[in-house]
Amino acid sequence: RRVAASLCAAFLPALLAAVLACGGEETTAVLGAGVTPLHLEDHVAAARVTAEVAASARRPLRWSFAEPDPGWFLVGGPEGQSSRMSWEGSALVLSVDRRPPRAEGYRGSVGVALPDLEHAEWGEIVIRARSRGVDWLNPAFNLGERYVEEWDETTPVRYIGEGTAIVGDGREHVYRLQADAILPAFPAWEEGESWRELVLAAWARSPGRLEILSVEVVPRLAGFAEAAAGVRAERRKSATRRTLYSHVPGEVAYRVEVPPAARLDVGLAVLQRTKPVTFRVVAEEAGGEAVLFSEAIDATGWQQRSVDLSPLAGRTVTLTLAADGDPGAIAFWAAPTLSGSSSAEQRRAHPNVVFYVIDGAGADLMSLYGYNRRTTPNLERIAAEGVVFERAHSNAAWTKPSTASFMTSLHQSVLGGFQSLQEAIPPGVTTMAEHFHRAGYQTAVLTTNPWAGSMSGLERGVDWFRDHEEGGEHSTSSVRLHREFWDWREQYPGRPFWVHFQTTDVHEPHRPTAPFAGLFVSPERRRWFDETWEKLTEGEGGNGLGDRSKDPRNSLADLYRERLASLGVDARQFFDTQRGLYDETMAHQDHQLGRLVERLKASGEWQHTLLVVASDHGHPAGSFSRFGRELFEPVPASDEGALLDSYRTRVPLVVVWPGRLPAGRRVAAAVSMIDTLPTLLELAGLPPPEVLQGRSLVPLLRGDPGWEPQPLILEQLQPLPDHGTFVGHIEMIDGRWGASLEIWPEGLDPAVVRPIGNQRAARPHRPGMPRLYLYDLWEDPFARRRVNDEHPELVERYTRLLVKQWKAHQALAKRFEPGAEVELTPEQIESLRALGYI
Repeated sequence: RRVAASLCAAFLPALLAAVLACGGEETTAVLGAGVTPLHLEDHVAAARVTAEVAASARRPLRWSFAEPDPGWFLVGGPEGQSSRMSWEGSALVLSVDRRPPRAEGYRGSVGVALPDLEHAEWGEIVIRARSRGVDWLNPAFNLGERYVEEWDETTPVRYIGEGTAIVGDGREHVYRLQADAILPAFPAWEEGESWRELVLAAWARSPGRLEILSVEVVPRLAGFAEAAAGVRAERRKSATRRTLYSHVPGEVAYRVEVPPAARLDVGLAVLQRTKPVTFRVVAEEAGGEAVLFSEAIDATGWQQRSVDLSPLAGRTVTLTLAADGDPGAIAFWAAPTLSGSSSAEQRRAHPNVVFYVIDGAGADLMSLYGYNRRTTPNLERIAAEGVVFERAHSNAAWTKPSTASFMTSLHQSVLGGFQSLQEAIPPGVTTMAEHFHRAGYQTAVLTTNPWAGSMSGLERGVDWFRDHEEGGEHSTSSVRLHREFWDWREQYPGRPFWVHFQTTDVHEPHRPTAPFAGLFVSPERRRWFDETWEKLTEGEGGNGLGDRSKDPRNSLADLYRERLASLGVDARQFFDTQRGLYDETMAHQDHQLGRLVERLKASGEWQHTLLVVASDHGHPAGSFSRFGRELFEPVPASDEGALLDSYRTRVPLVVVWPGRLPAGRRVAAAVSMIDTLPTLLELAGLPPPEVLQGRSLVPLLRGDPGWEPQPLILEQLQPLPDHGTFVGHIEMIDGRWGASLEIWPEGLDPAVVRPIGNQRAARPHRPGMPRLYLYDLWEDPFARRRVNDEHPELVERYTRLLVKQWKAHQALAKRFEPGAEVELTPEQIESLRALGYI
């Protein structure tokens, strides 16, 4: 390939000059890369498409269980059946309540006979189900001899597919499983063997039940039936890419003006494993053409390629992306991006943007903000080159609503409230990634928390995307995410770029690594903590706390205290150790952030990069113990507290743009993470969203004396669609005063409220308690003691203001469509489980 590239470099200019000198016809409107990269996949409507939609030989197979389906049966082996199958309501119910001999846990399977199918023609198995205690589900194929002794006797099958963890919250979820992914311990499909049976094999740690509402087996070509060429997100291994797809054989031709030092960067893949596709890039003008690139690809993983277009600089040509091969295949062109050189002035006007979110990073536990342990020395050095906001708050206390809010500048309830783990940002709302992508930026999202990604709809407008953990430990996620960032930049070096990091280094459970492990916690104490944590998290129901954790009347703090007491554990020692482990992971994260900035400087990007370092919430997400509050003397009462607690939502916010923003400035004004979107858009010279609830912080960044402070709004709510209402809290930070108003319709039975994903409200719902809690934040920034009795007039005032605010949010929400449902992939669920959310 290197020889071919050298020959191409030597002879391409002369060849192109000869070929492109003749007359010819134009195709469509001329596209230009200009000062920002040209995303070819975004301009399919302006392209000439020459391809035909390949008709699928198969229609989807669907089973819905409104009525019992006699085709489904209980699968049993020689050791006898380990489960029971029944029909209840509109569900096939698999009761997994018997432990088979020699098997770990409880297992059971159901299956259905299929007409003899060609296995390679099918892509996905989509399952709608509710789980009550079932933890895992695998697809299996064809009854018969077992190839692997480790698989229990209750499922005598020839092939076991790659499975998924199941969300056991009793709510309906959708799971997508690959129909062609076989566990490594099993051999591949035997040649000529048809697909005769589909089996769903469930596993549970303790007795449980799986309520299957529907099953669908989807042909490979089903997602490509609407157009000969189009745009969709495609995932291969850890990376999801925004792709241009085309049916084979096919061509997508663009009329483009080629900029100086031009190059085309693209990832290539095919849908069919068995049929190679030849990808070609052809330049055409004046009746002649030159093949700039040609290669046969038979891999389904991304094959990254770069095509040199510099000999065409200044010319207007027809650039054709062609895919040749047998009909029925699909060719993927991942983020086909045409870029060229830009001047220093252009780079200053359109800065790179690095939006770096440290998931779960509390400002109160950073030395940058006065913490007594040196947890963030690198961030202190970075911040000295820019502006530090002393009092920034997230808008919620856990990832999904908080990240969705600062990515759209709209509050959670305006976005629809998120009725389940799966609900995404409404399609009528423009995300930060979409704003920058539409402006020509190359875009990437790199996170190990799916709620900061596709489970919230935040993959939209993203060229290069990953949102799950794939091997390794999430406490060192920054190492892998930084490595992937530099891989992306090497493969797509055009400027400007926008990247959103959301690392999970400091997120529970904390597992610091060398050389930071041992900074604040001895090895002996860490072993003791790990053993205690394992005991604490054993059992069902949210961190081992039992079904009581689902009741909103119960305090999570009380449940942790009770569980620790039942284990005979000193609670103060436990929480103090937990804080030390958190601090060690913070030191690791800080070190990696320092290395990232040093490399940006070494690469020459730093002077043209706008960096924002922030967080989505403070140290305790809504389902975790709050070690900060538990170390106060005395420990705050369990019925005290609010989202505005400094530990819970006070977050770092650092903005650096070398030479363009003041260095060493610290801003005392209270600001909100919901302000980051309009701020970044203004700094990048882009228009603000049509509808937004935040405001640009640019005047504060530049020291404008005319800044008028405004109250901050926080909210964390749970929709109850069956009751047409919400429950939760909406809050206000107004200078000295913090007010927290509970949203709880009178007469609503707490039994109908089960926290989403174990996420807790600001405080437990207790009948008879005040509707609004008032806190003096000058004296009590951690919301430990309400001052309602001392200031009844303020209680009345803030109740009135927050009721008005809540009505305004409900009215604004009508502007947007309901959030879309997203299907859960195995990788997403495993990442959420690793982070302790489910």
